[in-house]
Amino acid sequence: MEGERFLKQKFNLQKAPEVQSAERRARVLKGEKVEQTAEAQIENYLSRFQEIVDRPDENERERGLNAIKKILHTVHVIDFLPEEHIELTRRIAREQGRGGRYPKIKTPFLSYLMIPHTAL
Repeated sequence: MEGERFLKQKFNLQKAPEVQSAERRARVLKGEKVEQTAEAQIENYLSRFQEIVDRPDENERERGLNAIKKILHTVHVIDFLPEEHIELTRRIAREQGRGGRYPKIKTPFLSYLMIPHTAL
């Protein structure tokens, strides 16, 4: 539970709505009672991701991974950057001798999760 301890200390993850939702899901759908310790709550939350990745049916696994990607994109990705931000980034890059190119991400976030389970 070292990882869970880290997530608790660094991000206070046990209080996130997603973690509370995972606890309710375990209780309602599986009939499991999750310990009320922060580490146990976080472990339960993380186990949901493992369940999705370990799905034997490729279509179900892909559907779950797409749902995760959609949630992460909605919560953590900025779809629009103001032109002022892009220009400032270019200017800083030029001043630091890195040229004026604005970096572009060429692969979608978490696309590696779409690799078939056996390749992981």
